[in-house]
Amino acid sequence: MSNLSSIFDGVIDTEITVKPPLAVLKELGQELEKRTQGLLVGSVEQRTIRTPYGDNFSIEFDITAPALNNYCFHVLTISHDFDLYPLKIEDRRGEYKDADNQDKLEQALKEIFSSSEVKKAINGLLAQIKSA
Repeated sequence: MSNLSSIFDGVIDTEITVKPPLAVLKELGQELEKRTQGLLVGSVEQRTIRTPYGDNFSIEFDITAPALNNYCFHVLTISHDFDLYPLKIEDRRGEYKDADNQDKLEQALKEIFSSSEVKKAINGLLAQIKSA
C-alpha cells in the first residue's frame, strides 16, 4: 500500500505572501464603496479565458451606481496566468500597462484611477445620485 499523503510534501506552499490581483481589486472596490458611503460600488468579476496557448484569468473592474439603475462604468481589465505576475492591465481606452509585482500593480491602478476620465466619471455619477 502506497502512502499518497506524502505526494504533496514540498509542493504546496502554505506561506503564500503574494496578494492575487483579484484580492487587490476587491479591496479597491470596498474602499470605493466606503469612501462614497455606498453610492458607488466597485464591481469585480473574474473569468477564465481559454486560448490555444493555455488558460488565463481575466478580471474586470467596473464602477456601478446602484441608484442609477445599476449604471456601470468600465474602468479596466487585468489578465494573467496562474503565476499571477507579470500581468497586463488594459484601461478603458485600450491602453496597456504591465506589472511584474503587486507594487507595480498598485502604482498602475493609482495612475488609472487618478486619470481625468475616471475622476470625471466618479464625480459625475456622485453628482447625479445626489441631485436625484
